[in-house]
Amino acid sequence: MFNWLKKRSFLFIVLSGYVFSLLFLLILTHIPRNYALAPLFLIPIIYVTWFSKTKGGIILASLFILTAAAYEIISKYPNVNYFALLWNNFMRFTYELALVYIISNLQQERHAARKDYLTGIANRQYFVELAEMEIKRSSRYKRIFSAAFIDIDSFKRINDNFGHKAGDHLLILMTNLIKSNIRNTDVFARLAGDEFVLIFPETDQEQSKVIINRIAKTFIETANKHKWPTTLSIGLATYLKAPKSVDDLLKKIDDLMYTAKKNGRNRTQSEVVDEYK
Repeated sequence: MFNWLKKRSFLFIVLSGYVFSLLFLLILTHIPRNYALAPLFLIPIIYVTWFSKTKGGIILASLFILTAAAYEIISKYPNVNYFALLWNNFMRFTYELALVYIISNLQQERHAARKDYLTGIANRQYFVELAEMEIKRSSRYKRIFSAAFIDIDSFKRINDNFGHKAGDHLLILMTNLIKSNIRNTDVFARLAGDEFVLIFPETDQEQSKVIINRIAKTFIETANKHKWPTTLSIGLATYLKAPKSVDDLLKKIDDLMYTAKKNGRNRTQSEVVDEYK
């Protein structure tokens, strides 16, 4: 279902960009030698590449060049200079491809700055952006949400006794385990080291506990298979009223996580927050 929606979205973006290209083509061909308006041709390329990546940009550039060439042949037939037609469209296609790859690289750099280098999930910077959006949404529409801070117990011992490769492998397994137990609408990020955070929009304490307990249980089973002496300490807060800031949110679930550690680790410390002073 999700892949089908993605394909529909991709087709819509490319086709809408193609429609805009045709409109610009019709407009500009009736304004002779107005080079100031020529960059209008690039707007659909930028739009499609930004939202459908390199593949969409190349498809649109190819469709547009073929359409522009066909339009020129039909409108000028039989007085068509095929050499000039071929050269002009080749140069235009080259410019458009160059623009596609420039936009794609900018987008990749933007995404890379938001992703954790090891696990590929959101990093702290991106989490702050997503958490701010959820706090604003919760505050505006009076929606409940839950947030969890997950810390891997004795992670340093894993690195010391089994090596850093084992530690990295554990973090990746942890990431995949959590991703398989949450929704696409949930926020999941790695803050640093062995610290992970989750936000469950429109999820109460009971529902979020079910998810967290399933994650903790599966994690212990996975760790036991690898003979890793580790568990999870988790702080879980359910907000009936949105916190004032992301810092307040992180402090609350971080404090709850440390309380879980002080109480013996391998447990979840939860709290319902019904007001925020």
